[in-house]
Amino acid sequence: MDAGSSLSAVHWLWRSRSVWGRVIAALGVLATLVSCQTSSAVSVVSETPSPVGKAIVTGGIVGCSAPLPCPYNAAPYVAGIVTVLAGHVNGHSTGCGTSTDVLPTTVVTQQSVTTYAEYRFVLDPGSYVLQARFPPPSKVAPFTSVTLRAGDNLRVDIPDGCPS
Repeated sequence: MDAGSSLSAVHWLWRSRSVWGRVIAALGVLATLVSCQTSSAVSVVSETPSPVGKAIVTGGIVGCSAPLPCPYNAAPYVAGIVTVLAGHVNGHSTGCGTSTDVLPTTVVTQQSVTTYAEYRFVLDPGSYVLQARFPPPSKVAPFTSVTLRAGDNLRVDIPDGCPS
């Protein structure tokens, strides 16, 4: 059954005015949402062992566009340049109870990724900030933090920097 006929069946069950039809439709929608839900921003990947004393980080840059229908949203990544910065994000007071994020300045490495592609970094244990940059005219530079231990093999996606 394809996505279009599944939606038609759920729509028909919901409109049936039968309590059981509505319960079945609601369960169908819930099952679809659960099966299409993406994992957390950081997850463990175990298929490739890390080099001795190192850690592996893979992931993608999540785009601002609406997610594609399941199962097509397996890798909704956008193109950009991912920079690995050594250290932590710090807050800097801008006055009146507001602050801004201050990213570390030590660049460890960079990688350019294409649409639907993933980055992969082999890094020493430590704390890092992964920052994405997009081609002009974009001024969005989303980032995420990760702390690595020797032997880690993590999937860390950079969330979109879209205004909410």
